[in-house]
Amino acid sequence: MLLIDRLAGSMIFPSISDVILWWERHRTRAVGIRSPAVSVATTVAFAVSPLQL
Repeated sequence: MLLIDRLAGSMIFPSISDVILWWERHRTRAVGIRSPAVSVATTVAFAVSPLQL
């Protein structure tokens, strides 16, 4: 009985830690994509604004 509980615990912990690690990595990737996108949008906005004067 104790062996089965240990096996179940050893399977649950990695799955929870993997979800946490995936969440952290996914959030970092989203920030990494947004940052250049905001930079490009700002550059285009500044480049186009003198043309409208």
